[in-house]
Amino acid sequence: MSASLDARALGVAAALRAAPPRNAAAALRHLAPLLPLARAAPHALWQALVTLGHADLSAGRLFEGHVNVLHLLDAHGDAAQRARAEGAGLLAIWGADDPAAPVLLEGGRMSGRKLFCSGATSVGAVLVTARTPEGPVLVWIERPEAARFTDGSAWPIGGMRASESRACALDGLRVRPGDVIGGPGDYLAQPAFSGGIWRILALQLGAMRRLDEAMRAHLLANDRAGHPAQRARLMENALDLESTRLWTLAAAEAVEAGQDSEAALARVGLAREVTTRAAEGVLARLRRGIGLPASVVDGTPGGAPVERLARDLDSFLRQPGPDAALDRATDILIARGAGVLG
Repeated sequence: MSASLDARALGVAAALRAAPPRNAAAALRHLAPLLPLARAAPHALWQALVTLGHADLSAGRLFEGHVNVLHLLDAHGDAAQRARAEGAGLLAIWGADDPAAPVLLEGGRMSGRKLFCSGATSVGAVLVTARTPEGPVLVWIERPEAARFTDGSAWPIGGMRASESRACALDGLRVRPGDVIGGPGDYLAQPAFSGGIWRILALQLGAMRRLDEAMRAHLLANDRAGHPAQRARLMENALDLESTRLWTLAAAEAVEAGQDSEAALARVGLAREVTTRAAEGVLARLRRGIGLPASVVDGTPGGAPVERLARDLDSFLRQPGPDAALDRATDILIARGAGVLG
């Protein structure tokens, strides 16, 4: 499976670079060969996500959501629920509540709204988080109705537009007993709940590599790579990329091993901080090193994908709870020392 996933990811990435998707449906057409291989071993999955992030972050984000759902079903679902996911197409998980109308499950019916629903109407099925009197649960929804997406096609963020993330109203949706995955609070189990962000970090690493390649190619084409300031930027990029590679791969292995939750959470929290700092550094050096051409919009005369890729990465870095993740890692390091990282 690992060799097959790697080969297919390379093929999908090449297709994505040749024809960047404009929406989730277009991304899904490219991703279809990867969906059956989403249960690969951590190292193979890490490599596939890096490869997809190098090609297109929106498509990579959709594939990562599919992987997340399968992991949750494997951990908390029963045989019938896992079987239902086979052949359902692209799967997604929607967790971000509208603060004014959080999603509730009471008396077998749902209410409330979800924000940032990746894949929108292109997904075959989705898991949503819902609050119940007993605690939060995961609920399976088959082919969400288009009418529930209340914000039309609007996406208020500059980057990640092809992920087709929209708001979804769930008021009145009936939930059968078999639609609830696991018990209250099960999906919050660590280290999988917080640690799974390693998959996002792998995507971000791939995008960083692509931007570094674009910057180097631009400097070489314009005979500027020999300038001392530019040489320093390329060297700093290399240090950041290698640090990110080491941290994210180690985080993936620690989380998926499932042996020491605290050690895994410390490692993934630090990996997240390393990745964010590195990505922000790469973005700053790209804009400073290339100058105005880095802001030329893809699709305009003389345009290149650099601006779109940078915008996607900048948006994708804004994952929720960065301070909490770093605080948790720091608490573990204080209690157990740096040796907890092995």
